[in-house]
Amino acid sequence: MDVIFEIGNYVAETEKLYKKIIKIYEQYDLVEDIAILKTNYKDIKREEKISLAFVGQYSAGKSTIIKALTGNNSILIDSDIATSEVKPYNWGNVVIIDTPGLNTNEHKEHDDLTMEAIKKADLLIYCITSDLFREVTRDDFKKLAKLYKAKLFLVINKMNKESGEYEELVENYKDSINKTLAPEYSLADFHNFFFDAADYIEGIDDDDDECIEDSHFGDFIISLNKFIELKGLIGKMLTPLTILQESVENASIAIEDDEHIKEGKQLLQKICKAIDHKKRSYVKVCANEIQKISNKYVQKGYEISMQLGNKDFSFNDKDFQDFSEPLQEKLCNIVTDYFEKYAQEVDNEVQNVVDSEQARHFFTEEKKRLEENIKGKNNSSEIFSTIEDGIGKVTVNAAPRISSVFARIANVQDGKEVTIWTVRGSDLHNIVKDVGHKLGYKFKPFEALKISKKIANLSRWLGPVLTGAGTVVELLGVIAEKRADKKLGQEKDNVKLVFKGMAEETEEHYSNQVNEAAKEFDKIKEILLEELGKIEETSENNKVLKKELADIKAEIVKLQHKIEYRE
Repeated sequence: MDVIFEIGNYVAETEKLYKKIIKIYEQYDLVEDIAILKTNYKDIKREEKISLAFVGQYSAGKSTIIKALTGNNSILIDSDIATSEVKPYNWGNVVIIDTPGLNTNEHKEHDDLTMEAIKKADLLIYCITSDLFREVTRDDFKKLAKLYKAKLFLVINKMNKESGEYEELVENYKDSINKTLAPEYSLADFHNFFFDAADYIEGIDDDDDECIEDSHFGDFIISLNKFIELKGLIGKMLTPLTILQESVENASIAIEDDEHIKEGKQLLQKICKAIDHKKRSYVKVCANEIQKISNKYVQKGYEISMQLGNKDFSFNDKDFQDFSEPLQEKLCNIVTDYFEKYAQEVDNEVQNVVDSEQARHFFTEEKKRLEENIKGKNNSSEIFSTIEDGIGKVTVNAAPRISSVFARIANVQDGKEVTIWTVRGSDLHNIVKDVGHKLGYKFKPFEALKISKKIANLSRWLGPVLTGAGTVVELLGVIAEKRADKKLGQEKDNVKLVFKGMAEETEEHYSNQVNEAAKEFDKIKEILLEELGKIEETSENNKVLKKELADIKAEIVKLQHKIEYRE
């Protein structure tokens, strides 16, 4: 199975669409659209990009890892100090930052440059080799962990320079690293991985599957994808796609000769933007809340691990349920309550659009054109009355020039209540009630996550740790003191890992449910885009170009959904 670095794949697909749009614009001599798109695409703000900083001691293989991830053959790889300055590699909407090695002694300015890059980065990939930590790198790592623990990923590179089985080496290295980081930290506190980047590059160059597999770099990519997703950074990949979509939409409007059709397209564009904005606000605010609550599992695991070995300490399954159930219930409420809030805000913003002077002008003109279109037909007054009442089926059959959506929205002029949800043939209350019911069913605590069952399945080793006062101490009392310390340390790490896993599983589950709710906004937008297509059909000019722009826009939307929903 091919393993891909997800954000790198999104970069490649986005770049392909960008070049395709530029080619279309050049073919039709859309000079102004080319200039605007190139400027907007180039000038994406730093805070809207994903930044990954690779840090660690010099010669730890940072540049090699970056080359393996990006396939960028221009990156200098050297056994000495390969990077003499902070070097950002702009890679679409991603900035990968190669930094000078920390504590190079001869280059004090390197440390200052590196610390500045670390401060600004979204994620830190801290690189050491199979030689593990030295005293100076240990101190640096602990210093960074104190400040940036949440965004720190520890990688151990150059594994294949050591002889022995990979699994056995990893276990031995983990033991050594835990001793080095004690008492403040252990590997369980950080995302971490062991691999050999140089072997991976060699395997790719030589098409050697065995070398690629032995490097374990593919598994690192999977782990890094997960880390980036958990940190909520994938959403930043939507920024360049939004720029592309707006460019295509603006170009489609600009080439329209019929001012009335142009006005209708502008109105639909405003409504779709309002829906997109509220949908993404919903996803973002939920993601922040979900992450905060999920982190409480990590905190609890740390608290429990610190108490292990204390004869007076006990934490059983009921204690866990009492701790976890309120968190799950709160998450249910967050996702459903925010959905209702932002759904209502969509309605409010759409109402503002249809109340605007531009909308009133469009609907007035549309009625005039419609009257001309049905003039002379039998029962024309009855047909027009039906259209004004917003009955979509009769409207479409009687006069294709006016759509059911616009007929319904136009009723706002008669003081009738109109919401965007009307497009789906229902009202806001019923839609929210229906979606809320579905979400509420999915979000019942423990029905979805089965966390209590997970605890039971792990009771073979977790049970002695979390049940009964003094159980651990009695268990360890029969072991030699040195081995007892090691066993207790392992159990502390196990507890932290289990609760860390619960945090990640909780975050993943509720994030998936947020995405399902967000699709409700997309369903509304899809129907509006169908209406846009109907408007396009009434226009006779630039049909070939409009078709090409519509097709490329569909590709953009498809990639957006792929990023948002991993479809």
